[in-house]
Amino acid sequence: MIKGKRKIEKLKEHRALINAKSKRRRNLIKKAMELSIKCEVDVFLVIRDSVQKKVTTYESDGTEGQRFNAEEAFKFY
Repeated sequence: MIKGKRKIEKLKEHRALINAKSKRRRNLIKKAMELSIKCEVDVFLVIRDSVQKKVTTYESDGTEGQRFNAEEAFKFY
């Protein structure tokens, strides 16, 4: 294994791309949960996937309900 900087590239294989997105999304949510618990802060995380037209949200206070319209979130793409 080579140590040092690795060039960040887009994954070309579709299955690997889907797998990487899923893992990184899950890890971002875990980090947001950890931040809210350890630092006692309110966290609101929004992850937009423009390819699958999917919006993932996490809110640390646990209240239900959507604060925005998912279609409006994709207007900027």
